[in-house]
Amino acid sequence: MKESPSASEIDAAKAEMQRVRSDWLRREGVTAVDVGFKFRGGQMTRELAVRGHVKRKLPPESLPAGQLFPDHLGRFPVDVIEAEYTPSLGRVGHPKSSPDHEITDEGQHYGKENP
Repeated sequence: MKESPSASEIDAAKAEMQRVRSDWLRREGVTAVDVGFKFRGGQMTRELAVRGHVKRKLPPESLPAGQLFPDHLGRFPVDVIEAEYTPSLGRVGHPKSSPDHEITDEGQHYGKENP
């Protein structure tokens, strides 16, 4: 089994995520952006990825070119995960969590506030 990512590798992935976070969160249907392990065939891998969470995955040909997620950001793969989130009544995850920034065992998560 692959070793856990190093602190420097996680920092590099978070830097790549920060470059696109604001842009991606403005896109229709995007519910969150985070750094975590890539999923393949419904199973979590040990490969660190920048992840875009969407309400519903759509075929690439149905999206304008500017709305497609890239295959990679720097040396990190991009994973698109179909998931919609609702606010919780309490704080979840790490004690330093805030409503729009949650740190969990699976990754660092940035989501949209629901209107």
